[in-house]
Amino acid sequence: GVKGQYADFSRSRLLNADFSSADMTGMNMHRIDDSGTKWRNTILKNARKTDKDLAAAETWQAPN
Repeated sequence: GVKGQYADFSRSRLLNADFSSADMTGMNMHRIDDSGTKWRNTILKNARKTDKDLAAAETWQAPN
């Protein structure tokens, strides 16, 4: 299987990707689009999911 420990997929489009049985320990999953992605038996130990405060800062726009 895939060994993608500590891979940085932040802001990636992983549409219909197949991570089945992959070791993605420590993966950066910040703001990924994983629609249709297969995660069956994937090791996601210590994976970093979306940081809501950082996501808000990244998408902030000054008022008009």
